[in-house]
Amino acid sequence: HVSTSTLSAAFYAPNLEREIDRYNLVSIKDLLEEMEEFKDTDWSPIKERLDDVIKIVERSNKRGVQPVIYETKEYIDSSLNYTDTLNTGRILLLDNPTNYNSGTFFQLKNIPINKIKNYLRTTTPYGDNYLEYWSRNIGPVGVKKILNALDMYHEQVLRQAKLTSVRDDNVFTYGQKEKMDIVRDEYSKIIPYLLCNTKEFVWGELSDHQKTYIYLQLLIINN
Repeated sequence: HVSTSTLSAAFYAPNLEREIDRYNLVSIKDLLEEMEEFKDTDWSPIKERLDDVIKIVERSNKRGVQPVIYETKEYIDSSLNYTDTLNTGRILLLDNPTNYNSGTFFQLKNIPINKIKNYLRTTTPYGDNYLEYWSRNIGPVGVKKILNALDMYHEQVLRQAKLTSVRDDNVFTYGQKEKMDIVRDEYSKIIPYLLCNTKEFVWGELSDHQKTYIYLQLLIINN
């Protein structure tokens, strides 16, 4: 379950890091299998670090350490995986839109969805979840929010996939402009309705102060 990112190959072996990304080598096991198949490739730049990781894993296994991994949904249609490489954590519904100073999920904003999923599914050599290790601000509670947000993203991709046969483009944003135009025309009706009839949003509750802020923004937009 150990993530290939623990090798930090991007810093001292960028060419091999590109190979790791190209062949989607998520775990050390994936990498070892690739190394066995492509023996002509010069893997020496990462060999020392890889050996160190394997030794740590062996010690962790002897101590009976249980890896902390989080499963995420997979597409039956594997061609949809490409869409995950085109979207980043910025599109996940994680932060309260009225709280611009929240830094809990800030590091995820520029990370592709496929990497976020891979980080959740893998660990450090010591068995710690790799996403929690990589982003110290995110603990089990944050991970639960991320998993919920990924589930919503997953369902949206599946809905979008029913509308088009295209798979070599961003399925998640298919028809986005047309939908935004519809929402924009009805914005002044949708927002007040949601604020008055919704007790809790996917990111949590809104305080009266936050609701007032949204109303003021709505007035500014309408004017």
